[in-house]
Amino acid sequence: MLITSMRMPLSANVLIIHPLLVCAAYTLVLYFMPRALKTLAVATLSVFLCLLYVTNLVAIQYWNEFISWSFLTINQEVIVEELSRFPVYILPVFVILAGLVFIAYRYLLPSITLKTQDFGLLLATPLLGMGFAWSSWVISEDMDIIWQGEPIYEFLNTRAAGGQIQQEIIVSPAKEVARDAGSRMPNIVLIHGDALRADRLSTYGNQRKTSPFIDGIVDSGAKKIPFSFSNCSESICGFSSVLTSNFSYKDAPTGLFEIMSRQGYVNNFIGAGSLYHAGLDRYLRPRIENFLRADLDDNYYMHDDRYVLDILDRFPGYSGVPNLFYLRMMSSHGLGSHPQKYQKYRPTRDSLLFMLGGESHRRASINDHDNRAHQFDDYVRTIFSSLEEKGYLDNAIVVIFGDHGDAMGERGNYGHYQTLYQEEIHVPIIFWSSNNMELDIDTGFFATLMDIPPTLLYQMELPVPDSFMGRPLQQPGARKFGYLDNRKDTLGLVYQDAQHLLKLIIGRDGASQAQLYDLRNDPGEKENLYESRPELARMMTDKRMSAIKRLQLAR
Repeated sequence: MLITSMRMPLSANVLIIHPLLVCAAYTLVLYFMPRALKTLAVATLSVFLCLLYVTNLVAIQYWNEFISWSFLTINQEVIVEELSRFPVYILPVFVILAGLVFIAYRYLLPSITLKTQDFGLLLATPLLGMGFAWSSWVISEDMDIIWQGEPIYEFLNTRAAGGQIQQEIIVSPAKEVARDAGSRMPNIVLIHGDALRADRLSTYGNQRKTSPFIDGIVDSGAKKIPFSFSNCSESICGFSSVLTSNFSYKDAPTGLFEIMSRQGYVNNFIGAGSLYHAGLDRYLRPRIENFLRADLDDNYYMHDDRYVLDILDRFPGYSGVPNLFYLRMMSSHGLGSHPQKYQKYRPTRDSLLFMLGGESHRRASINDHDNRAHQFDDYVRTIFSSLEEKGYLDNAIVVIFGDHGDAMGERGNYGHYQTLYQEEIHVPIIFWSSNNMELDIDTGFFATLMDIPPTLLYQMELPVPDSFMGRPLQQPGARKFGYLDNRKDTLGLVYQDAQHLLKLIIGRDGASQAQLYDLRNDPGEKENLYESRPELARMMTDKRMSAIKRLQLAR
């Protein structure tokens, strides 16, 4: 059974496993270590555990990831850059604290008689730990299922290691179909801006001209969804929403890549950022012909979108075989590479470590987001230019979207993975199509990322799987529901009819933290209408909880 702890899935077994492992570690050190080294060994173990807890809190806060050797190796460039900005005067504090721990143990340990018989049943803890590990493997053959979230196990876990960069670009699909049938299908280009807030783009109302290229394509007829939402406030759910129209690709029976492959498409994933998190690379690899990723290329910083631009620049021209491009961009994210020429607005926040609040930090955070939106827009312009030159846009649908937002001091929050408020889930969703087709999308209704795959399939006159939680934007109906889940402690629902556009936020038990907001008249979500609109609140609560039950039954 999995429960949610902070922002990461945590096995309930950890409540037993971690104390057992800590006890076993101290027992082994005290029992086997020579007396002269006992104090140093115990102090070192204590400092290591404290650092492990603190760094896990930081990693979960900013990357939604546990600390591990693999994580440190993959993100070494980011970590070195961040540490270079770390205030030097704080370092002596850590040294002093480590020294105090050593002094404390030096004083306490000699007062404890460390004879063999004094350990008693504690000597069984290492054996219990090894026995539990062995039985976990026998039962599940996947230690992650039972040990997920245990700090020591996660630190030693090397499941993300390995991987080889693809050397050649494949131009033929895995599945052959009739040439004339495949040629009628449009190329699909999905441009994913990580942590891209809608309201930081000028096309969504930012007074600063941060997105001139995207403004231009919208003015020329691209379909911009004014009320557009991510289904969660974190990246993995964003991937899953767009690829499978579900909260988790692990539970989804099918998705865009599988469906397009059956239609004779060449599936391409080209992206910056780490793709190991939550088994994303293992999901993607067997479903695509071209898996081109910056995190395996030594010639690029792993979060540098120039990798994507360079790959597209040398990508083969359109040959009549339909292609699906998924382009994962990190220029809109704080971890991305941000050249000086895009630093238009100042002052900016120097480091992720400064996400501590205050008006000056809030202003710097806003400037950062606007600079990144400007950079992302310029990169989108380059992507359009490259694909147009190669012929892919003569018959194509392009979708520009953000996977989640990013708080900038609202309600005292910075970053994401935290809430379902607008600052963390209001993302752009924009559909562009070539002149040979018309996208009959009703932009008067809201959309979530889960609506993207069914909208694409409907446009191509392909059946929409029953497993998809979204619906085609070409047929919104009289009422529409959109499902939200921050995968922490709250669920959500967006509801729209002729009179209302409402967002519900409730606790996972359906009763606590109940909030209801009118998004048209209260976009800042200041007035909670849950008590004053009881019928609507109850209808939406019942709808959201019934969806949970359906998902549980489907699994």
